[in-house]
Amino acid sequence: MSNEMAIVSEQPSYLVDFDQSQAKGNEGLNSTQLATPRMKLLQATNPELIEGSEKYIEGAKAGHFADILNKKTYGPEFLAINITMKETFVIENNFNAGGGFFGTFKTQQEAEEQIASVLKENKELKAENVSVWRHHEHLLYLADSDMNLSTTPVLWDLKSSAIKASNAWNTQIISQAGHRFSYIWKVKNAKASNGSNSWFTFATELARGDTGNPLYTPEKLVNNIKEMLDSDAFSF
Repeated sequence: MSNEMAIVSEQPSYLVDFDQSQAKGNEGLNSTQLATPRMKLLQATNPELIEGSEKYIEGAKAGHFADILNKKTYGPEFLAINITMKETFVIENNFNAGGGFFGTFKTQQEAEEQIASVLKENKELKAENVSVWRHHEHLLYLADSDMNLSTTPVLWDLKSSAIKASNAWNTQIISQAGHRFSYIWKVKNAKASNGSNSWFTFATELARGDTGNPLYTPEKLVNNIKEMLDSDAFSF
């Protein structure tokens, strides 16, 4: 009797219409043991647009939103539920001076108090290149054009000029009734400029159906999100 097993290239019958919630072998995993896909709004100089770069994303263009973990582009706009957001303050070395991150803190004061220690421990850094940057981290569920919702969270980390757009989105969200994650939003790129410099930022609006009414998150998913946020295992 042969011990060899044939390798198949087509999906086997036992996986067709498989209920993933019944999958075995991953019982010990929670969100802290998984890599969260990361969203990025691509700019003209980003390595994701340079063929030959290890970060290159095929088909991506400046102004596209991209999943840089799985190396795929969503194009110039996407639909999403905004699950939650947190603000952090990061000590960073200027990109033009080699870049680098040297700690994340809950407040700007905490971060600024640690700069002296960072400079002492990293002699190669110059004080004029090290500063504290405000970050907004948005945790999202994406939806496709047919309104099929993903339940794999995507993390979108924003800073610099994108904070203004982030603040505007937060303001839109809290002006709506219900939980933060009760609505589906359309996020699209937008051009910004300052003198001769230009770049892409983003704008947001409520996604609407054929009747013109806002699109709401299904109640079951809302309840699942509430449970996730209340879970001791949840962190981002």
